[in-house]
Amino acid sequence: MLATTEGERPIVIARDAWLLDLGRRPYREVWDLQKVLVDRRADERIPDGLILVEHEPVATLGRRGKREDVLDPGLDIVEVERGGEATYHGPGQLVGYPILQLPDRLEVKRLVTDLEEVLLRTCADFGIDATREGPERGVWMGDKKIASIGLAVQRSVTFHGFALNVTTDLRDRALPRRLRLHPAPRERQRASAGRAGGPATPPPLNASS
Repeated sequence: MLATTEGERPIVIARDAWLLDLGRRPYREVWDLQKVLVDRRADERIPDGLILVEHEPVATLGRRGKREDVLDPGLDIVEVERGGEATYHGPGQLVGYPILQLPDRLEVKRLVTDLEEVLLRTCADFGIDATREGPERGVWMGDKKIASIGLAVQRSVTFHGFALNVTTDLRDRALPRRLRLHPAPRERQRASAGRAGGPATPPPLNASS
């Protein structure tokens, strides 16, 4: 459903969409799938939709990313089309890729703001005091980032998306430069979150700067 306004009166517009929950998959496999779905959406063969996935350990480099930002020589590195710098993906992290047709390419800025709002509300549901006020776009806990956002647009269709640290274990990982573990306080880890196909677990939402 799409919410909009007309004057002061909110309007809810029902629209078809799909959700694809892939479980844990290698990054390149899902990257290739995104590009196929982007073409299908651009050709109006499918409606808008969202991919949810968890990746094997990998670092992706956005358009401003540098290989020297990744400190772990054994970590797979993939250079991609999205905005942003280096981002770590791994087990325990919820990754979402919205495949959305935009009426105007400039709408991508509004979409980033909307994704931040969704992630902020998700954190609030689990008692996490997060904010979008940080040195760059995304969702933050103090000076540490808990969710990253990086999008690309091709043929007026979005791909790439967001990454939210849920039960991500970052302690033994030489992460991209400037990334450090910042677990949520224990008293805020009591809520549980479920994904389709699996039971819920108490999420130590981890933030990285």
